[in-house]
Amino acid sequence: MPKKPKLSKALRDQIILLHKQRLSQVKIAKTIKCSRCAVQNTISRYRRTRKYHNLPKSGRKLVTTVREDRLIERIALGDRHKSAIAISAELCAQRAAPISVHTVRRRLTAANLRARKPRHKPLLTELHRKQRFTWAKKYQHWTVDDWAKVRWSDESNIDVHSVSGASYVRRRSGEAF
Repeated sequence: MPKKPKLSKALRDQIILLHKQRLSQVKIAKTIKCSRCAVQNTISRYRRTRKYHNLPKSGRKLVTTVREDRLIERIALGDRHKSAIAISAELCAQRAAPISVHTVRRRLTAANLRARKPRHKPLLTELHRKQRFTWAKKYQHWTVDDWAKVRWSDESNIDVHSVSGASYVRRRSGEAF
């Protein structure tokens, strides 16, 4: 079963206040409209720690600092074609402790920079449409013999980034690149 959402600080304050007025846990739960277990846990936590806020959670500390997270984001935005492997290698050269590729990917995802396939060709603008229309008007009367004399170059492969295989760019959702 999924966990329920945490009680807000205002609700916890209200639970403690009603508890100090000697109301039962059931009456407090009905007043605040939450479960009796939530009321009981809040009261017992207050008795133990004398604080309203949640206790710090256990778990491993982050490998990177906030400053390094911003650096990862800045590197990715500086060269949008740079992979997480290349960013990790660059960071490992700068600091003593290595940073894994998975950590870099998690930080980029947290910064809303996901790897996406780049747009292959730009969308047509109004200027492009006008130029195409004037070109079509200019050559509309050509015959098949006239077109046979033209050397077509649009059938050749041209690699802009000289990368074979799939290439990705880092961009935020909704951002065009």
